[in-house]
Amino acid sequence: MKDIYLAYLAAVDLTADLLNSIARYPALWLFTLVAILFAARMIYNIGYAMGQVAGL
Repeated sequence: MKDIYLAYLAAVDLTADLLNSIARYPALWLFTLVAILFAARMIYNIGYAMGQVAGL
């Protein structure tokens, strides 16, 4: 039971730290999210284009 409680406290602590970081640096998190989405979109488009070239 104590292990579950410690894991719960660790999860709450990490969540609080993440939310605090987002609150302190919103632009950083916004640009990070935009960069991740942009990279995913580029990877998808390149994969789609490769499939078109291969005739798939």
